[in-house]
Amino acid sequence: MKLNTDKYNYAGYKIIKVGKKWIPEHRVVMEKYLGRKLNKGEIIHHIDHDIENNKIENLILCKDNMEHVFIDKILQGNTLTRKPIKYKITKDRKLKWEIVR
Repeated sequence: MKLNTDKYNYAGYKIIKVGKKWIPEHRVVMEKYLGRKLNKGEIIHHIDHDIENNKIENLILCKDNMEHVFIDKILQGNTLTRKPIKYKITKDRKLKWEIVR
């Protein structure tokens, strides 16, 4: 029987060792996809809210926590404006949206 040797941080995110640091796996996945380090304050959102699903298709890059909260509301059915919103995920894993009139 194989034991699960995965490591998790205090918030429940899977972490992996990069050099001498332990970093949340979803941040490493996004950095590899973008080909750059994440900027300070950038947050990664899990579309399906499963923090163990770190496939790039499940991740969206948010510029800060405020955008993260807004994006989460849009993906949950737009509980902010109560107007229809059309959105798509861009190649650089950002959410592009507009209110449908």
